[in-house]
Amino acid sequence: MDNKKHRILCVDDERLNIHLYRAILEKAGYTVFPAQSGEQALALLQETDIDLIILDLMMPGMDGIAVLEQIRKTPQLAAIPVIIATAMTDRAMKLKALEHGANDFLAKPLDRPELQLRVRNLIKAKEHQDLITTFNQRLQSEVNNKTQELREAYIDTVQRLVIAAEYKDEDTSVHISRIACYARHIAEQMGLSATRCEMIYYAAPMHDVGKIGIPDAILGKQGPLTAEEFEIMKQHPVIGAKILAGSNSAILKVAKLIANFHHERWDGTGYPQRLAGNDIPIEARIVSLVDVYDALRMRRPYKEPFSHQQAVEIITKGDGRTMPQHFDPDVLAAFVKIEKTFSLIYTGFCIPELCNENSCYTDFCRSMQRTAP
Repeated sequence: MDNKKHRILCVDDERLNIHLYRAILEKAGYTVFPAQSGEQALALLQETDIDLIILDLMMPGMDGIAVLEQIRKTPQLAAIPVIIATAMTDRAMKLKALEHGANDFLAKPLDRPELQLRVRNLIKAKEHQDLITTFNQRLQSEVNNKTQELREAYIDTVQRLVIAAEYKDEDTSVHISRIACYARHIAEQMGLSATRCEMIYYAAPMHDVGKIGIPDAILGKQGPLTAEEFEIMKQHPVIGAKILAGSNSAILKVAKLIANFHHERWDGTGYPQRLAGNDIPIEARIVSLVDVYDALRMRRPYKEPFSHQQAVEIITKGDGRTMPQHFDPDVLAAFVKIEKTFSLIYTGFCIPELCNENSCYTDFCRSMQRTAP
């Protein structure tokens, strides 16, 4: 990464803090743009391409929350990552900043290694987001008259998303391949149209793309998350929806719905909007269940993998954390009917009678390398 190409806006009414930002970040190779008020920062953003913003909360006049709110309301600025720098320990204020779109926090007084690490991680996440945006724009320009080329470009986009996901989590590329297969089989079992099943199949792999905007320390933490860390983790559906927004592609529109709502629950206890029942798009309801199944099967830093039988038992009967009422009853019924198919998919088998040339995402199946006898 060539830091000299990245521009960082540092907003703080204290001149000493501005000097510290310049000393630390310019030495690391970044270009620093200082602003000592919210109004000055917003004016600078209108005339300069900025890659990342470090924003003080407590400033005279326009405070940090007001600046952050204006940034997120402005389409050409909304994707810029924002680090909130504050000496405040008020949890309510931090949650308010998260609700308004903050990406990370930096404690004052400034610590050189921490500042450099947080800036570097968010710059990398922004690079991935820019890559995805570029591919979305390519898809949008081709959608009207080149259907086959659009499909090939879409597959290329998914593969690049896999690369981005692997950067954050080495298990994710295999995980999203399975999610695509599970989701299509559930949709077909529920009797959805062939077109809708295909849309879900192509869109489901992008359900967790927003995790590229979550700090590594939280995503890979060896143990339970704190309440504040979980609040940050709960931002990944919103981040994913923002990444996938703005395309005319029908597939990417479905992908946005899935990314935004796959952690909602049928009984209204999910996030980020606490939707319930049929207010949750059916595509997200399907991915919600299959994502839970795959997560139960996988080894994670905080748990051992469950067997297929254990995963089915937890989904259908509950274990306190996961409960049947979390899922659409129709999706749950379809899962029960084809749960053995899930076991085959998880162990890496392509199922010939279900995955034929008309319904199989062949690149994913080829990546599995094996065929069930």
